[in-house]
Amino acid sequence: MIVGPCTIVTGGAEPRVLEDAAVRVVGGHVAQVGSAGVLAAAHPEETVWPARGALLLPGLVNAHAHLARHLARGRALGSPRDWERYDRALSANDVHWAAVAALAEGVRHGVTTVCDFHRSGRCLDFSLHEVIEAAARVGVRVAACYGLADSDPPADRRAALEENLGFARDLARRREGRLDAVLGVRASSLPGLERLVQESFDAAGEALAVHVDLGLDSTPAERWRGGEAWPQGTPSALWAHADRAPRALVTAARERGDALSATGAGSLTALARETALAWGSDAGLNAPPLPESAPVWSGERELSELHYRRVFVSGARWASQRFGERLGVIEPGAPADLIAGRLPSGDRPRHRRAAGASGGRDAARPGERRDGRRRDRARPGDAGHARRERDRGPRARVRAPRVGAARSLSLTLPFGVRPAPASCSCRDTARG
Repeated sequence: MIVGPCTIVTGGAEPRVLEDAAVRVVGGHVAQVGSAGVLAAAHPEETVWPARGALLLPGLVNAHAHLARHLARGRALGSPRDWERYDRALSANDVHWAAVAALAEGVRHGVTTVCDFHRSGRCLDFSLHEVIEAAARVGVRVAACYGLADSDPPADRRAALEENLGFARDLARRREGRLDAVLGVRASSLPGLERLVQESFDAAGEALAVHVDLGLDSTPAERWRGGEAWPQGTPSALWAHADRAPRALVTAARERGDALSATGAGSLTALARETALAWGSDAGLNAPPLPESAPVWSGERELSELHYRRVFVSGARWASQRFGERLGVIEPGAPADLIAGRLPSGDRPRHRRAAGASGGRDAARPGERRDGRRRDRARPGDAGHARRERDRGPRARVRAPRVGAARSLSLTLPFGVRPAPASCSCRDTARG
């Protein structure tokens, strides 16, 4: 299948913007990226998915989510005790359909990989299988774990550990490349964190990564001297809510090669300047955060670069290690996890406006024609309005496996990226 012609943002640490380009997909992976005309002429027998006017990006990675909490939307659950009561009340059926709804919501917002941190005290046994069955139903990647909490009785912690290890053994037998097992830890105090993390590293060994949910009530300046005994050379851990952690803990995790994530936007700029920071939705909307508005004293370009790295680079780098494939990029050999988004003219990416791709000084402003006269706008109820709405069709669609159409996109590319014509030298690295 060939997707194009469209504008392609290749993703990765050094993104490129390709105009009038296309992607050739073979067997679930990107085989070629290049000029739409050249690819269509070279492969006339393949199906073309028309995408003119679309913006094609790599799928996003949500580095920390609670998929089973999707059913709590609209409920005023704010305290840890409220969430614990909610988690304990979940049934296996609740877990499955909550995960389905949350993952489908993510696809609408361009999320194709999710790191799920799960707890459901009433149905602990095989509860993670409900999550992966939901992932298989929606068709996305999921790295799932069951969280051991420092507030749990010892028997419950042992049962949670066995659920994680049994789940990992089952996935190893199934050889599902789009599903991964990690070991979850939730800590509400620094002493409990040190004890549980050390036990989890020992239990995970060299096969499993550890996903830590930091429920700490601490400040970045708080003293912490742990981490000396953490093993080196094991899989990189994933630390959620890094904004709640003491800076010494963040430094120890970074030196070990671990990944860190935070939820939302607000006041994360200082932490993002110090370390690579991924994004996570926690129990909220399974969608990437909006960029922060630039304060008077701060350069907008720096904030754009930090936001881009957080949304497109940091989480994808950790997930690539777990799934064994290079996620977050559009290049030959990468998985065909693609977002196809159509943006209104007023919301075009800033790289296009900066390059004059939207038309230069002769371009019409919203509501005007090129000759400067006002357009006649059709109002709701008019025949023209009804015809326009019918022709436009639904705004979000999935037309091919793992090619999602994003409901909303907020994209600002860093590094002064400018659009360029697609190269015709396409390298074919299709697998099998």
